[in-house]
Amino acid sequence: MAKTSFCFILAGILPASAATITFQQGVAPTPGYAHLSQDFRGNGAANTGAQTLVGYQSGGVLEIRTVMGFDLSAIPAGSTINSISLLLVSDGTQSGSIAGVGTVNLHEVVPNGVAANNMIEGQISRTIWKTDSEWSNILGDFTATAMSTATLNNANSNTALDAGETATFGTSAAFVAAAQSAFDTGLPLEFILIAPAAEATTGSSNFFRFRSDDFATTLTDRPLLTIDYTIPEPGSTGLCLLAAGASVLVRRRGR
Repeated sequence: MAKTSFCFILAGILPASAATITFQQGVAPTPGYAHLSQDFRGNGAANTGAQTLVGYQSGGVLEIRTVMGFDLSAIPAGSTINSISLLLVSDGTQSGSIAGVGTVNLHEVVPNGVAANNMIEGQISRTIWKTDSEWSNILGDFTATAMSTATLNNANSNTALDAGETATFGTSAAFVAAAQSAFDTGLPLEFILIAPAAEATTGSSNFFRFRSDDFATTLTDRPLLTIDYTIPEPGSTGLCLLAAGASVLVRRRGR
């Protein structure tokens, strides 16, 4: 049998392996894992506490947007990302209603249009993405089209997102592409959460409070990023090389 055919057979016997990895501060993929999570407001204030807010608050606070950034380097080199999702847990004490907040959109963040410009937690505000580095646009630089929108688990079927209920930003082609690009270039995946309907209703307050990366009561309620990926089975290349070497040895002995 030709070694090329043998390698094709090996490829069928040893398919790419699939796996799932989660990213959550203080939990996974290691207890020491940390990621960026904070909100900033239209009045210039910012918040890096146990909650992160999305929406609008009248009376001077104005727009409230959350930014996040996840280091994906724990995924094995050469992997292909197949799907990605973000799960947030509500901390209750919301303002307004689910209808009032409206859809929460997730957009990729690209400060000044450059992917390698990475935000620094605690330094981000409506005007800067890190100290002495201004956004090109007030309230952040991000892709025009949302990569995902939240699906709310309103278990009580009321008008509020109660404490412990969840919001899931599901996978999409754009979300996967952004994650793959960040992973391939060794950069964190950075995004922003915006509630456009809430921001457009400036006469009232409508916002959600989510448990952030610093929520201490239950670590597993912190923002959870889940990625499914595949990586070619290690060993198939080595087996092909071994087969090639064996083929050469047989030919030599046959002379």
